[in-house]
Amino acid sequence: MDLAKKKILDEILLNVPHEYEDYRSFCNPGDVYLYEGQWICISVRLLEIPRDQSGSKPRWSCLVTDGVTKYYLGDFGKLKFSDFKAAQRDQIYAIRTQVKEFNGRYYLSRPSIIPKEYRGLLVPKYSSRKGVISADKIRDLTRKALCDPTALKRSVALVMSHFAGRSEADVGRLLGRPGFSVDGLLRTLHSPQEPKHGSLAFDVAKRLSALAIIDQARAAASRHVSDKAVVRLDLEVVRSLIARMPFTLTGGQLKCVDKISLGLRAGHAMNMLLSGDVGTGKTASYLIPAVAAKVSGAKVGVMIPNLVLAKQIEGELKSWFPEVEVVFLGGSGPKLKTAQLEGNPIVIGTTAMLHQMPKLGWVPDFLVIDEQQKTSVEQRARLLGDHTNLLEATATCMPRTKALVEHGAIDVAVLNEFPVKKQIHTSIIDADGRREMFDQLKAVVDEGDQVAIIYPLVDGDKEEDVRKSVESAAVLWEKVFPGKVGCLHGRMDDEQKLDTLSRMKSRDLSILVASTVIEIGVTIPALKAVMVVHAEKYGVSTLHQIRGRVARHGGQGWCFLFLPQEVAEETRQRLELLERFSDGFELAEADMKLRGFGDLSQSGKSQHGSSRAIFYGISLMPDDVQSEMKAMVESGEVLPE
Repeated sequence: MDLAKKKILDEILLNVPHEYEDYRSFCNPGDVYLYEGQWICISVRLLEIPRDQSGSKPRWSCLVTDGVTKYYLGDFGKLKFSDFKAAQRDQIYAIRTQVKEFNGRYYLSRPSIIPKEYRGLLVPKYSSRKGVISADKIRDLTRKALCDPTALKRSVALVMSHFAGRSEADVGRLLGRPGFSVDGLLRTLHSPQEPKHGSLAFDVAKRLSALAIIDQARAAASRHVSDKAVVRLDLEVVRSLIARMPFTLTGGQLKCVDKISLGLRAGHAMNMLLSGDVGTGKTASYLIPAVAAKVSGAKVGVMIPNLVLAKQIEGELKSWFPEVEVVFLGGSGPKLKTAQLEGNPIVIGTTAMLHQMPKLGWVPDFLVIDEQQKTSVEQRARLLGDHTNLLEATATCMPRTKALVEHGAIDVAVLNEFPVKKQIHTSIIDADGRREMFDQLKAVVDEGDQVAIIYPLVDGDKEEDVRKSVESAAVLWEKVFPGKVGCLHGRMDDEQKLDTLSRMKSRDLSILVASTVIEIGVTIPALKAVMVVHAEKYGVSTLHQIRGRVARHGGQGWCFLFLPQEVAEETRQRLELLERFSDGFELAEADMKLRGFGDLSQSGKSQHGSSRAIFYGISLMPDDVQSEMKAMVESGEVLPE
């Protein structure tokens, strides 16, 4: 058995049912009319073979009887996808079905066959794990596991592994349930005597998951003391580097440089977030400590997920401190060789670092990851050693990171001062507001400033794709503004990208039609407006980053979130966050409350969405965890540090 299948089997009892189907009582023959609109269990005999029916929507049906009354049994969809694809005339089936009435006749709708082994039982219903295991397979394997003492013991151990140093009695005390046992919880979840018992067990499992998140975040906050993690940078060197900068650092930048420098000198590996809104000067705040760390002999790396920005930062470092040796990795450039690392240069690169640097045996003492939302937890781990000091920089930290900051698992240095004054007006624009938006964009261009138009696709073969693609749109915009339109996207080669950006910076072009390649760090001084087409296709963080390209040198700016088609209410609520919040940290908090915070475990991959801790099928949002923390504090519980 391969490891993936073994893991599924080992964790089978950690899949939580979302409801229970009651197969204990069956409708009496002739009594179907008493249950209109309800779900029932009933035995029926097929009077004919089920057949697909003609019509605008695919459906199938057949005539059945319960021994007293005849009914039409059927459902929408093709017969071959139903439980009844091989059913024959005169066969008798126990089914679960919904009773519907139409024109005085009763129909048995959405039927499913009840397996013989489940008749007379209260049966849990699970959600499938897409691409992993089906709901029916979970149900069948769970039933077997409940009868296997070894499987139960293994599941109890898996649950308790989320509470290092605690006993089941400790956990029961936190839950306010002195008689609590994990074995009893699992049995009640998967085989309750009554549905209400299963619901109660679900609530307990949900609270248990919230407690696990708190314990895991606190465990991640603990710092392993290691002399190897100490970077003995000289604070006098830091001050001299600050004095050499071609501009005066803001008070916020100075505080962040100090905090990062002190974090590197601590006796444990640093895990810090540099949270600075777009335009507050994150690059200088981390490059100064990076250079000081390199001078002290530490191995230093800076990873940026965007080639254009990576080259921009390499250029800034070389212009500020030309004597510092730097090597670049990314794009179409050659791979690094071991000999190039002999002088201990600062390594600046794109995500190519994730694949190439481990092969060279290079493990950084200090690693900066700019725009952390573009890489997963798992990806970052490829570059980290136990002693590596990690600094993640972002304008809008991901919900998972924001939650870890709140629970003390990540230190944070906040940049909240802008070197220039600016005001960006953000508006959601529906199809009927298109004309006013275009007039505003044209006015920006007429005043000598620049506009960026962001499309979700690079190109497209289908007609609907063409209307969303960068290359097709660039042709249309060129007809309106001849000679003033540039095109930029990720499939262009490095030289083309840099040439287009150069022409924008020199104001040879007025309009940039682009993909999200401009999202991160790219500075276009005269950019005063941005229009994001099909804004519903982007996350809050990405949209905030795109908005941050506007008015980098101060003044008024505009960000239009264009929705050519209607969107779901929850999507509009997400986009409205950008109208309400201009501060990236506040935006991240609001996003976390709306979407959830992802998996907070140390191996967690999900950066947003409801968290899965311990169980599959239990979703947790920030309020669930906060309420559990409040209960712990009120009970006098001292949370482990």
